[in-house]
Formats: sequence, structure tokens, C-alpha cells
Amino acid sequence: MGISRKMWLFYIFLFTLSECFPRSPLSQEMCEDGKINDCSFQIADAPEESCVVYNTAACKNFDFSNWTQAPVTKLTSEFAAPFTVSIIPYAAELLQLQKGLPVSAINITFTIFKEGIEGFIVLITDDSKPKNMCRIFDFRNAVINKRGPSTLFYDCLYKLVEDKMQNVHIEFRALPINVELSYYVFIPAVPEFASVCDWQPLIMIFNGSLSKHTVQVRFTQAPSHLNVSSYVVKLISAHSKTIEKVIEVTEDSESDLMTVEFLNVDEGYYSLAVNVVGCAAVKTKPFYVGSEGIGMIIIIYVCAVIFFISLAALIFLIFWRLFKQHMSIFSPESKPVVLFVYSADSDEHNKFVQAYENYLTAHCNVRVVTIYGITGDPHDWLKKKYLESDIIMFIISEGMFHFFDRGNKPPMKVYHHWHKQLPDAVTHISVYRYNSFDDVPKKRKYCKVCFPYSSQDHIPKCLGKEMGQCFFLPEEIPKLLYFIFGCSPEIYPKAPGRNIKSFEKGQELIKKINIMKNEVKAGTHITYKHTKKTENSSGNGTETINDLCLNNENDTEKYKEYEAGKIVGSSVFIQAVEEFCGSDKEHEHLLNNVAEDDTDSCNEYSLRDHFRRN
Repeated sequence: MGISRKMWLFYIFLFTLSECFPRSPLSQEMCEDGKINDCSFQIADAPEESCVVYNTAACKNFDFSNWTQAPVTKLTSEFAAPFTVSIIPYAAELLQLQKGLPVSAINITFTIFKEGIEGFIVLITDDSKPKNMCRIFDFRNAVINKRGPSTLFYDCLYKLVEDKMQNVHIEFRALPINVELSYYVFIPAVPEFASVCDWQPLIMIFNGSLSKHTVQVRFTQAPSHLNVSSYVVKLISAHSKTIEKVIEVTEDSESDLMTVEFLNVDEGYYSLAVNVVGCAAVKTKPFYVGSEGIGMIIIIYVCAVIFFISLAALIFLIFWRLFKQHMSIFSPESKPVVLFVYSADSDEHNKFVQAYENYLTAHCNVRVVTIYGITGDPHDWLKKKYLESDIIMFIISEGMFHFFDRGNKPPMKVYHHWHKQLPDAVTHISVYRYNSFDDVPKKRKYCKVCFPYSSQDHIPKCLGKEMGQCFFLPEEIPKLLYFIFGCSPEIYPKAPGRNIKSFEKGQELIKKINIMKNEVKAGTHITYKHTKKTENSSGNGTETINDLCLNNENDTEKYKEYEAGKIVGSSVFIQAVEEFCGSDKEHEHLLNNVAEDDTDSCNEYSLRDHFRRN
């Protein structure tokens, strides 16, 4: 009985081959472009369309509710399955698509051993591609021979390699019992065998046995004319550990597929390589050996550990940076240097600036320098203080605004003998900013500050946005300190000196702010030089003199001589001014220029009125 059964199988196999390959590499009845094609010609005595093949488009909407309700069972042993599957590669000639050029193709053959199977589902997936393929074989209306195994083949899967689907996962599910065999499959390119080393095998790795730490492999043999006597099969771990087996070809090796098995394989990722001795190996993509659930748990655990380590490292770096920032803010050795650029508007304004400097120095851990010096060359002083400073701070006042726009007010009294230092400072800072004179250039920061006695409208055009942000003090003193120290107000550390009212120097500064507000209301916040317009002895032109210089009896007598005509001429007038106000040539030049620019604004004054008042 056993012999006759084998003979019957052999005849079926010969019949199948004779019906398929000699006639055409592709069965036109199953490989047309339609969504549903006929496969009934494969089943003996089956009526037409009793076997139907559904392609991928039809698979998506196929209704299984009236066919099977059984859950899917993934088999872990090929021997327990009611069917077997073999995959053989070949070269298909697609005349209508490739002009006679061969392309890669595979033939899938099912062998059914038990009753109750009425169809198959074939799912082909590639993890690296979104495109999947599906086939449904429905032969419920066909009469399957109950006396022995039945076969069904399908060879319309072509151009997989050309479409970059060489390493795929294929699931074969029998319906309606819903038992499944799945494989990792390596599909070779078109088998044009110029030499034995050009040949590539098709490799099938049974997915069900991997959870039992067993790797079951089937691969196709080389054509007989290549005379291959042995194959080398290697199981390569992710750590390059290799398990190697040599498979000898014997007289009993008549099957198209060779079988090899690796037992008790350690858990982990592996690749399989097959080659003829002396030739390069064909290698599959990695697959996992061991329980998928445990493997996933291990992966999740490792990812969690890496995440928490990374999070801890990030937190440590943040706190370390904050600690260093905290130390730099409170360290006496690392005080930032702030350069004050301001206008000496009046004696009270100078006292206010001094109170502001005292507060920053005493409570905010900064060092303050100004553009005004006592001795030495003004330009050297300015360059030296600029180079050692970290913050350039412009203190905005109405006097500064009018200093750069003398058309609005009479010239201000100069409260510092370096009377040209303010415009020179603004000019030189603008030049220094884009042409560094540092040996080691530092990143300086620029800002402006406004107090209640001044406003943003008093910012000169030469101190626009390029000269930094404007802070409104004392309300924005915390923001200013965060700007100076380069720290964020949302996180620790908090800059020192934020609460201005809690310090004695801060209360003194507030008093000076209130005094300046009162000065502004009274109009005495800027001290102006009162210049007088006079005619010279020739009757044409004008000469000017500063009435603040005429403050003693000797000055008055000198002017009376001028009025009586004893002192005449422009040169004599300037000589008198030198005698009255000193011989500072630079001061004289400034006064003359200012007087020429502002004589119209001083018409209300006269030297005669001055002496009458005195």
C-alpha cells in the first residue's frame, strides 16, 4: 500500500510538471491581470472556476465570515502540519513586459495530506517595504481526491528580486482550519549559471521552530551540470559567532531542496549563509532565535535602562551646569565688569548714577567702570575700560538725548573736564564692536537702562536696537541681572540683588530716583550753559560768552571795559573769555561751536542783562 502511494505521488508530480513548464513558464489561466483568476485546471475532473485565485486587491476586502471562524494556529513543527510547502526559483520570460528578458520568479507547490482543507492564504511581507502581497486560493467547489495527497502549484510570483523584495517573510495558512506555516525566505536573482560560483540558492528558514531554539533550514540545490558535491551552511550570530555544517550531496539527495537543522541554539539574532565550497556565501537578513515574547521583554528592558541612564545623565549635566553658573555668579573672582556710558546732565544726576553704581557693586556681585576718568588720556582710558568690560550699559537720560540733538535745547553745562567723552565713547564703541582690538576677543553684551525720570523716547538714534535691549528700572532689575549673568529666570540659580527694596543701598537708590523725578518736574534735571549774544565793536557779527564764567567782580570789570570799548575785536574778546574761563583750548573750541549752533535759542539773554542782574 505504501509503495503504491509513493508511485501515485510520483505520477502526480510528473503530470504537474508536464502540464506547466513545457507549455509556458507562466500559467496564463492564473496570471492574467484581473483580480480573480481560474486555477481549476490543476485539479483533475474539477469544473471550470471551481478553483479561484484572488490577488492582492481582492484580498483586502475578502469576507471570511462564512468560511472560517477558527483562530489562527501558528505551528511550531512542520511534521505536525496537514500540508507541506516547497518553493522553487526559476527564470520567467515575460515577453509582453520585458521583451523576452528573463526575470526572477518562484513556484509555490502545496501538498495536502489530510481532508478538510478547502483553500490557502499566502501572505508575503517585507519589513523594509510598505508593499505586501497576498493570494487566496479557494477550491471549496472542487472535488479533492480523498484517497491520497493532492497538490496545487502557483508560479505567478515574479519580479520580486527586481522590486527589491529579496528577503521576505511568507505565511501559508490552510482554510478553514486556520493552521499556519511561516518562513523567512531568501529569493535568488535570475539563475543564469555561467559558473558554479554564480549560482545562488533559495533559502527557507522555518519560523515556527525558532522559539524552541531550533533552526530548520531548506535550500535549493545547484543544477546537476555544475557537479556540486557539498555545501557549507553557516549560522552566524550578531557577535560573529559561527556554527558551521557541511552538507554532502549523496545519491539519495534527489529532492530539489536540501535540509539542515541546528539544535539548541542560544537566544539572539542570527543570519544564515549558504555557499558552495570555495565560493562566496549567500547571506540572509538577521532573524531572532528564541521566544519572541521574551526577546521583546529583553528589548524593552534594555531600552528602558538606556532611557533612564540617559535621563540621569541629562539631569546631572543640567545640575552641574547650574552649579557652575551658581558658583560663577557668587564668586568674587568672576565678577562681570559693567561699563557705564551716560551723560553728566547735572550734579543730582551724577549723584544718582553713583548711587546706582553703589547698589550694583554692593549687592549684585558686579564691578562698575565708567567712560569718565580722572587722569591720563581720555581715549586711552576709554579703550582700556572697554577692553576689560563684559557689559556695555547705556544709562538713558534726557540730557543724553539732547547731547546728540543740540537743536532742541541750549548746550548743557559740562560737569566733567572730559566733556567730549560721551560722543567719543558712542563712536568708539560702535567701531570696537565690529573691529575687535582684543588679543582674545570676548563676547560682550550691550544694553540700555531707563529710569522713571527718563523714557524710551529719550533713546538717541545712534543707540538703536543694535546697541541691545532696553530695561526699565527698578521694575526690571531681575531681568537685567539675569541678562548680566546669562541665566534664566525660570530656573535656579536666582541672581543676587533682585529685591532692590531689601537692601540699604537699594533704598538709597530709590531715594535718588525720586529726587530725579522731582528735578524733572521742576525742570532742573539738566543744567544748561546760559550763553549771551553780543555785537562786536565793528557792528557786524556776534560774539558769545558764558555767563556762568562771570561770577566775580573782576569778571564784571573786564566786561565793563569791553562795553566801554576798551576791549575791541574778536581776538580781544576771546582773550577776555580765556581770562574769565581758563585757557583750555579744547573747551574754548567746544564753547564757540556750541554758541554758533545755538545763538538763536539764546536771544532772550544779553550780557547787559547779566550785569544789570548782578
